[in-house]
Amino acid sequence: MKRIFTQVQLVSSVKIQLKMKKVIKNLSFIGMTLILASQIFAQQESQFANYIHNPYIFNPAAGGMMDLIQVDLGYRNQFTGTDGNPSTVYLSGHAQVGSKNQGIGEFNLNKDNVYQTPERTIGSLKHIVGGKFSRDGIGPFQKTSLYGSYAVHMPLVKSLNIGVGLSAGWSNFQIDQNKIILHDDNDQIYNQFSTNLSKQNNLDIQTGLVLYNDKFFFGLSGTQLLNSTVNIEQIETGNTLNRHLFLISSYRFGITDKMDLEPFVFIKAAQKSPTSFDLGVRMKYNKSIWGGIQYRRGNAFVISAGLNVLKNFNVSYAFEYGTKSTRIGNAGSHELQLGFLIGKNRNVDKEIKESKKEKNKEKVIEKDPELDVE
Repeated sequence: MKRIFTQVQLVSSVKIQLKMKKVIKNLSFIGMTLILASQIFAQQESQFANYIHNPYIFNPAAGGMMDLIQVDLGYRNQFTGTDGNPSTVYLSGHAQVGSKNQGIGEFNLNKDNVYQTPERTIGSLKHIVGGKFSRDGIGPFQKTSLYGSYAVHMPLVKSLNIGVGLSAGWSNFQIDQNKIILHDDNDQIYNQFSTNLSKQNNLDIQTGLVLYNDKFFFGLSGTQLLNSTVNIEQIETGNTLNRHLFLISSYRFGITDKMDLEPFVFIKAAQKSPTSFDLGVRMKYNKSIWGGIQYRRGNAFVISAGLNVLKNFNVSYAFEYGTKSTRIGNAGSHELQLGFLIGKNRNVDKEIKESKKEKNKEKVIEKDPELDVE
């Protein structure tokens, strides 16, 4: 019997060799698409364009840089309009914890609908906890991940903080049988394969380092550090979850009182894959509205824009278009991120102190009305 092998590499780069009697029509097509996608992106981890706005998605040390609770929800749809195209949804959140009132600072006291992005804070010890959830899909294949993180930040020098973080989590790989169409619904070899391959769980560890102040940011992180082997019951995939390294750095230059220019670089490296990098720049107006462009070497151009709005929310959008060598048809990729910041709308401690001061002043006047307390 002639053997037909179909290799499929997911966003998670899981390679599966199938021995089948007959060709699986849709799975073969998706397999060719995934092989092409794997050559384009190489890395197994999810790809994003809004990482400069939320570096925590790649670096567990990059949370808690502002004295606020930060929550971000994102969705990415690649090669829009193509069958079985990759998509990712994620939810992340982080905050400082520890002593009383730590981590929840003043925020948008004037309750402006279009507010200024709060500054990163330095000069004190911070303990940060966070978590993230993500779900990747490509064709019939899905990866679900859940992580929790802890980080500590402290002053390195007067004008610069350093932080380290650790994240541990779980990932699940599975196939959605409803998205696979066979020539023969009674194909015994495939049915046996699909039963064995229903799910697989893996544990993972991530770590990170950050250096930052309000203008400068540098982050270095590693993911899939356990380098787990993908073994699915009796099916040998011959694949591992390769270690990844991410570097993000940016610096904000003040052009005028209200205009800032922020160039940035993002480098991605993985075992058994070529290193890739992004170069980009974004312009900010009044720390409230921004737009940017970036280039991913040999891969794509990205245009992005964002806005702080509705007192606590922020919205970021990015459109990515592949270069000729990697483009699939005329399809582009869309990415949307919705953020939410939680802080103190009132400085209660300051109000209490001022109230006590007023009461003391009144007592002095009552005792000696002729005393000038001004």
